[in-house]
Amino acid sequence: MWNGILGTQHPGDGSKLYYVPLASGYWKLFGTPLADYWCCTGSGSESFAKLGDSIYFWDDDGLYVNLFIASELTWTERGATVIQDTRFPAEPRTTLTIKTPRPIGFELRVRVPAWTARGGSARLNGKPLESFAAPGGYLVLDRTWRDGDRLDIALPMELSASPTPDDPSIQAMLYGPLVLAARMGTAGLRPDILRAEPTRPRTIPEYKAEGLPMLALTGRAPWLVPDGGKPLTFRTAAGEHRELVPLYQILDERYGVYVKVPT
Repeated sequence: MWNGILGTQHPGDGSKLYYVPLASGYWKLFGTPLADYWCCTGSGSESFAKLGDSIYFWDDDGLYVNLFIASELTWTERGATVIQDTRFPAEPRTTLTIKTPRPIGFELRVRVPAWTARGGSARLNGKPLESFAAPGGYLVLDRTWRDGDRLDIALPMELSASPTPDDPSIQAMLYGPLVLAARMGTAGLRPDILRAEPTRPRTIPEYKAEGLPMLALTGRAPWLVPDGGKPLTFRTAAGEHRELVPLYQILDERYGVYVKVPT
C-alpha cells in the first residue's frame, strides 16, 4: 500500500501514473486530468477505493487486525465496535479500543509484521503484556472483552537494505516497510516535461529528459542517519549529501531508489 499505491496519485489534481520508474534520476510522470487516460487511470482509482478492505478480517473465533490505519470497524455479527487510533507510519504504534454494550469473548489477533525491530510490545489497559509475538506472526489475545478495553501496540522500525539479486552492491534502502528514495532535485524539469504528453490508447508515455547517475554511498555502514527531527527522513552519513524520504512522498522531483554501496 505505502510503496505501491499511495504515491501514484497526484494530490494536486488526482492524476495517476502509468508506472513507477525506478531508474536513477527520473521522476513520476503523471498524466493530466483531461488528456491522459490510461488503463492504469481506471485501475488506479479502484486501488484507492480498496485500501480499507483488508484492515480487518473476522471468522467464528475472532478478529484479525492486518493493517495499521486509523479507522472504525462496526462488527455487526458480534455487536461490537473496534476503534483504531494511529498515525502510522509517522509513529510506529497503534491503539485499539473495544466498544461493546456487554462483555464479549473472542480472539483478537494483531499482525506483527516481519519488519518489526527489537522492542515490540503491547499494553492492555495500561499494563504491559509479558510476551509478544515474533515478527511475521500475530499477537493473539483470547479473552472476554469489556467496553472501553484498550490495547496499545508498539512496532519499532529500523533501517535495512535490500540488494538486487544479480549485484549485491546495488541496494534499496528501507525503514520498516517503507522504501526510501533519495531526493535529486528538479534540474531540467520544466512544466511540459513533468507531465505526460496526451497519448493514444495502448501507448506508453515517453520521458522527454534523461535520468541522473545512481547515488554512490561511501564509507562504512550505517550509510544513513536520521535527519534532525524530521519524521521518516534520513540523510547520507558521508560523501555526497542527499536526503532520503519514503518513495510515496516524492512528487514533481527527480529521485533514486537504488544506490551503490561499497563492497
